[in-house]
Amino acid sequence: MKILPKINYLFSMIPLKPPKQWFQRLDSTTTKFYTRNKKPKISLSTLQKNKDEGGLEAPNFMHYYLANQILYLTEWLNPKEYYNTWLEIEQLDCKHIKLSDLPFITATLKHHNCFKNPLIASTLTAWWKALGITNGQLKTSILSPIWHNPDFKNKKTPLYLKTWEESGITHLQDLFENDKIRSYNNLTQAFDINKSNFLQYLQVTETIKKTTPLDLTTLQPPELAIYMKKISTKSKKLSKIYRALSNTNCNYLPIAKWEAELSITPSTDFWAEICCNTFKMTKNTNLQLIQYKVLHRSHITQQKMHKMGFSATDICSQCTQNTADSYLHALWLCSPVQHFWILITEKLSSILDYRIPLSPNLCLIGDLTMLQPPANQSQSILAALAIAKKAILLNWKDKKSLNINQWQNLLTEFISMEKMSALRKQKKITCFEERWTPFLIALNLNF
Repeated sequence: MKILPKINYLFSMIPLKPPKQWFQRLDSTTTKFYTRNKKPKISLSTLQKNKDEGGLEAPNFMHYYLANQILYLTEWLNPKEYYNTWLEIEQLDCKHIKLSDLPFITATLKHHNCFKNPLIASTLTAWWKALGITNGQLKTSILSPIWHNPDFKNKKTPLYLKTWEESGITHLQDLFENDKIRSYNNLTQAFDINKSNFLQYLQVTETIKKTTPLDLTTLQPPELAIYMKKISTKSKKLSKIYRALSNTNCNYLPIAKWEAELSITPSTDFWAEICCNTFKMTKNTNLQLIQYKVLHRSHITQQKMHKMGFSATDICSQCTQNTADSYLHALWLCSPVQHFWILITEKLSSILDYRIPLSPNLCLIGDLTMLQPPANQSQSILAALAIAKKAILLNWKDKKSLNINQWQNLLTEFISMEKMSALRKQKKITCFEERWTPFLIALNLNF
């Protein structure tokens, strides 16, 4: 919290992009801080993703730099909302091209006089980079200007018809109606143009067709551009832009392995909900991290040790099943662990007075769809199961020592901490009692 505002200040005040090696050193230092100078088991790029995508929302400094740079686009897009002297200076460098049109012109702007201005150049370069990150394309769209646009040249001169501009024809979207390009008669009626300008109409349409097809399906602007126009008059623009850059609509959990081992084919929103449950079940960061690491399968098993060359065999040494110590085996199928889970589910069923199924889907990844508990108890169930996984990890090298008493002690300690946290506000006390009363009664706890 102390470092990020300082770096953001530098990003916002200095228009020049730091060298790529600087970002690499910063990411390397951040990774060493997270892992305490150990080899990371989860990559930094994964940690930087949104929580519903399998990340921890760790700061991505490159994205913060881009967000700070393209923040100026919001003032370009709405010059009437913002009046600054530097906007007038930048407009002078752009000559006839409006600042609000710059984001919708392709990289041919690099040869325009405006690109000599370092502020404009850094903003546009960051904008083009941001489009690539969000899978957008730097291409001509319906928001692109028709006049003075270096993409539309007739005999090496950009198009410009003063009478058409004064009539309100300024962008490609003005040439369309009902998803089709306007006919000449339609255009003259809609914008009150002199009907003797048919040759100019052909000149404009044919010049544009040389570089891009006049088809509305191919002229749609990138989603990021539409989003920027929406937030240009709102507050907290920096955080909104950063979130738009970080949102990839992908999940970075080892989904294929989980689905193969658990024999499930869930919907597209299933894993996003699983990731969100990790952070909804409790504010306790220790339990959150335990569940997060389980979802990412980051713990070292005998099988993984064998693949790395640190063990002569991949067979589990803590049970008599004579099977490979896979991740599912270590957390679920191993005999002492399976017995432990039976005791846990039976105890929880007794506490809550309804059956908690013995299922790895519920106990390991936190899938509540098969249980459908009351709304006020879903978080307590997930937390209790996360504490069970904590007990397994504490006995990772000697799973025969697992016992339910250890789980009850850890659960009691956790509930007491939850009670202390809830004492701050009366509303939190009410939520605590609704969530944990069955556990308090069953375990004879009086705080």
